[in-house]
Amino acid sequence: MLVTLEEVKAHLRIDHNEDDTDLNGIIAAATAIALGFTGDPTLTDLDPVPADLRYAILVGVAHMFDHAGETGLDPRDAMAPFLAPYRKWSF
Repeated sequence: MLVTLEEVKAHLRIDHNEDDTDLNGIIAAATAIALGFTGDPTLTDLDPVPADLRYAILVGVAHMFDHAGETGLDPRDAMAPFLAPYRKWSF
């Protein structure tokens, strides 16, 4: 796991458990976006996880949590600058 629920809750300044189920789903979605964007499924094996990669996931989670239900907003736009160094290109 690239980020934990506890890290996400600290980042979002959430001190209750009412959103934990939603947050876990959003963490999974942000992680899937990161893996898809980079094309590198081995990112989940990194230990420790680089700070910029961890921050990309946190930014994606925050974006999806803050804009839940809205359309037209793509969390990849917020995550891309932090994920770009990890992108694997293939032709």
